[in-house]
Amino acid sequence: MDKYIGGWSVNGGSTYGDGYTYSSLREARKSLREMAAGNVYAGNTGSWHVSRIGDDINDHVASGRV
Repeated sequence: MDKYIGGWSVNGGSTYGDGYTYSSLREARKSLREMAAGNVYAGNTGSWHVSRIGDDINDHVASGRV
């Protein structure tokens, strides 16, 4: 079973990088997108990212902007 790790960055500097782990890519995407969106101040933007954990290399699998 794959495992995923992800984080988000908002408001031009508040970063929570790779601190969240998930067993489902769908759950990771939804959760990180919601966390990023919930922390964006009016007029600012944010982003989120997910990587697959495995064999000493984290493979980037999803990202987006809010």
